[in-house]
Order: sequence, then C-alpha cells, then structure tokens
Amino acid sequence: MVEDEPAVLLLARVGLGKVELLEQADPEKDQALEGYNTAVAKRGYTNRHGHVKQAHNEVIKYTDRMAAYPEFIIHFVMRRT
Repeated sequence: MVEDEPAVLLLARVGLGKVELLEQADPEKDQALEGYNTAVAKRGYTNRHGHVKQAHNEVIKYTDRMAAYPEFIIHFVMRRT
C-alpha cells in the first residue's frame, strides 16, 4: 500500500525589476549583469549543458531580497496510486 504524502506550496509575490533573458545557463553565475536585477532561464530557449534546452522556466532573483514576500502557504496532500 502506498501512502498519501503531505506537501506544502509557497506562493510568493516578487518584484523582479529589470529582467535578463539567459541564452546559455551558467551554474557559476552569482550576480546579475550590470543594470539587471533578475535572470530568467526560459523553457525551450535557454541552452543547458551544450545544446540541451532548458526543461522548465526558472527565475533567479539576484538583488533586493526584500522584494519578495510569501502571500500564501498552501498545505495539500499528494495522492499516491
């Protein structure tokens, strides 16, 4: 028998500022380009590991960490079948 698994989803509002669209993923990158606050790796657009396309949208907020706050904390149960 497989049990249901409790889970939590954090829904937050984030002020992104000026957004840089990444063409190539860089795991070593730890800050935004000058003049930008946020970077976005777009599904199907951003390259990862050579010519492999990004599988999901990813937003990286580098500056002004006070621009994000949790709006809702949603508790739910993942049904296992």
